[in-house]
Amino acid sequence: MAQKLTNATQEALQRAQAEAIRHENQELTPEHVLFALVSEGESESLVRATLELAEVRVPALVQALEGELRKLPRVSGASAQVYGSHALSSLLVLAEDEAKKLGDEFTSGEHFVLALLTSRLSDTPSARLLKAQGLSREKYSLAVEKARGGQKIQDAIPRASSGPSKNTPAISPRPREIRSSIPSSAGTKKSVESSKFSPAALKTTLC
Repeated sequence: MAQKLTNATQEALQRAQAEAIRHENQELTPEHVLFALVSEGESESLVRATLELAEVRVPALVQALEGELRKLPRVSGASAQVYGSHALSSLLVLAEDEAKKLGDEFTSGEHFVLALLTSRLSDTPSARLLKAQGLSREKYSLAVEKARGGQKIQDAIPRASSGPSKNTPAISPRPREIRSSIPSSAGTKKSVESSKFSPAALKTTLC
């Protein structure tokens, strides 16, 4: 069964791919994804809100992520393609697992952060940067619970909590047709093309 992503997450993955192209990176990594989720301009992002609730200095995190993106290998030329890294494949799988644990039908940005805080991704630059900010899995889980107000993600456009918390943003991302071509960097390089980002197809190409 194909992984179901919220519209906001679909758009974040689109932005992550754009960042990889902008930096002339051949691999799409968890760092591109986390940067897309927390970068300036995404002020209504639940990821930003929950990180701030967990006392993460988001501007400093964005700056550190920019530094990590500059360290990645650059490949220039019109024929250069962007491929999903093995770490990204793991992130997609683990984020889906996190959604299931929380009883959510759709995978959202906070599931990606929770996945980065697992032992399997602890060696990624993104995980190290989050931990350097004092963020633990337990601390972030509490922030997510507080921001959501007990709500589950049952559709592609999550609704904000109806509770009184002023820290819960109303998330109303615009649905957007997303066309993605992210073949694998390992084995046969298959093109992943659909009207939306296809994590299931990406994971298949990385097997």
